[in-house]
Amino acid sequence: MDDATQQKVVRIAFDRFAQSSGDHAVMDCAQYGFIRPLGLVLAHEGKNRVALFRVLDLPYIPAVVQEEGYPSPDRMRIFEIGGEVFAVLDDRYVELLHTVELGRQLLAAYGVPFDSAWPGEYPALDRVRDAFIEQRLVDSIGTPTVDLARLALEEAVDKTEVTVALADVADIRWPRPKSLLIVAGLAPVLMAAMGFAKSYSTLLNILSFLLGGIFMMFSLPFVDAVGCRVEALRERVRWHHKHEVRRELELQQRRHRVASSCAADQ
Repeated sequence: MDDATQQKVVRIAFDRFAQSSGDHAVMDCAQYGFIRPLGLVLAHEGKNRVALFRVLDLPYIPAVVQEEGYPSPDRMRIFEIGGEVFAVLDDRYVELLHTVELGRQLLAAYGVPFDSAWPGEYPALDRVRDAFIEQRLVDSIGTPTVDLARLALEEAVDKTEVTVALADVADIRWPRPKSLLIVAGLAPVLMAAMGFAKSYSTLLNILSFLLGGIFMMFSLPFVDAVGCRVEALRERVRWHHKHEVRRELELQQRRHRVASSCAADQ
């Protein structure tokens, strides 16, 4: 950049600044953000101007500066695990960091703790990773944020035990269809045999017991009589139970918050 161009850039910088106000910066006016807690200035517009004004030994850059806040260090935690870096705010909101080295010294000096182990009281890290992947599939723009409270609720839903039919439980190995047909074919045989065994009470009782066992074997899998975690259900019924359990848990949480708020007011 020759001298004439440099002077033109400087002149435009001052002209655009003169046309701007504290609430509105016109085009080509430098815009900087001052993060007071960190003592850091970030350039939104006019980044290259910094180097030029330094070369020209100018004492300041005309710019619209907006003050920005920053969370206190006790609200933040950073976890470095297996080459991944997770930033957590208020023990709830998680972001995946890709350039932590740029701010490591600054954040450490600010008082943000760096840890190498994922806390046991948080939802499982694999579930957090899956949540990031799901968000990326839905929206590939911006920085995804995972809500640990929401994940904790989903974990609680999955681990809640509900009463269902045996046929609703996933990963149950059922007898082969051929075996079931053979057993089902015994029912009319037993019924016919009972007609000839009316005079023999002991034999009639045995045949009745066997026939009842067959009917129970075929009906029991469809009766809501077993306890099972929501996460272990077949997909066709899992979503229904997830919705019902989530609604109940959310209602319990709201009641707890209201009760806590009333107790605090007293």
